[in-house]
Amino acid sequence: MTETAKPRPPAAPAKPGTASLYLVYDQRDEAAVAPWADLLFQSFEIVQPLFEGDEREVREAHEEALRQCDGVLLFYGAGNEAWLRRKLTEVQKSPGTGRTKPPPQLCVVQAPPRTPVKERFRTHYCPVVAQWNGCEPEALRPFMDALSAVGREPAP
Repeated sequence: MTETAKPRPPAAPAKPGTASLYLVYDQRDEAAVAPWADLLFQSFEIVQPLFEGDEREVREAHEEALRQCDGVLLFYGAGNEAWLRRKLTEVQKSPGTGRTKPPPQLCVVQAPPRTPVKERFRTHYCPVVAQWNGCEPEALRPFMDALSAVGREPAP
């Protein structure tokens, strides 16, 4: 087996009862997402996207995170609507990439910069939570509670 063909080891298991959350954001939001990452880490095992490495490595890490996570939070800050729609589609298609768990809990957080396009964005697929003034934990509470419940479910 060549060096590039070696399978990746599975992610380290989180503390029992801790749900895993894939926090997806555009690379330009790396600094802006910190308050949300800190808040969510208090309750969940957080997986963040890779931005370094070759295209294949980045894609494989993204697909693996979508297969393994219990929830996905899409941070809609610097990314445009095409980016957001692509990420929503990737989550919807995750069962086709070998996901064996139920579909992940999903939430979109609208973050600055505030634009008319963002303000009009809606979907029936998941909650859309406006966070124009920074990280507001209470607005995220319903999503966090639903994700916590997934983490407490016994493994199949």
